[in-house]
Amino acid sequence: MTLAVMIALPTSGTAQALGAGVRAGTLGMGGEVALGLGERVVVRAGAGYMPMSPATTIDEIPFTLTLPSAWYTAGMDIYLAGTLRIGGGMLVRRGGFSLEADLSSAAGTTLGSQVYTDLEVFALTAELDTPERAPYVVLGFGNHTSGRPGLFLDLGVVMSDQPNVNLSVQGDPVVVGSAAFLADLAAQEDALSAQAPTYLRFWPVVSLGFRIGTGR
Repeated sequence: MTLAVMIALPTSGTAQALGAGVRAGTLGMGGEVALGLGERVVVRAGAGYMPMSPATTIDEIPFTLTLPSAWYTAGMDIYLAGTLRIGGGMLVRRGGFSLEADLSSAAGTTLGSQVYTDLEVFALTAELDTPERAPYVVLGFGNHTSGRPGLFLDLGVVMSDQPNVNLSVQGDPVVVGSAAFLADLAAQEDALSAQAPTYLRFWPVVSLGFRIGTGR
């Protein structure tokens, strides 16, 4: 890759093309800017905002997943042929992942080895401890600095560490403060950490956008 970058870097007198675009996908809705460094290398930076809270089920407990409020990316693309490119960089998120379960209408919820009623435990929140920064790789289509307006597509993955889960509950103070309950809660944390969905460690990148640039 180093040799390819050196070959593609602009020589003196070569104009550097600029580009801008809007995008939507698994990194949120937002925009990005691009700077061309010759014919085959482009550096990009962008930001996306995530308005959704999808539902998921982990260890038979239904949760609402709250995603980071913003995602910021910075990286480099190398064009292989035409508009086909590969790229990579760093993603930084603002805010974390959390899971919330409303158990007030549940017949019973298993935590550790014990089943608790909705009167004993009526709300469960899981905070996912993951790094705020993670590398990403993409395979993409579309030239961000081309002077002709057009679409672009990014397909890839953000690679993070296995998340640790920290649980907090709302319920009967006598129950949730007991040693037996705290032991069950710790066991449930371990189970959720082990069974956390793969997409929380390998977050998929699917992003479609529209761009315009100053290049050829």
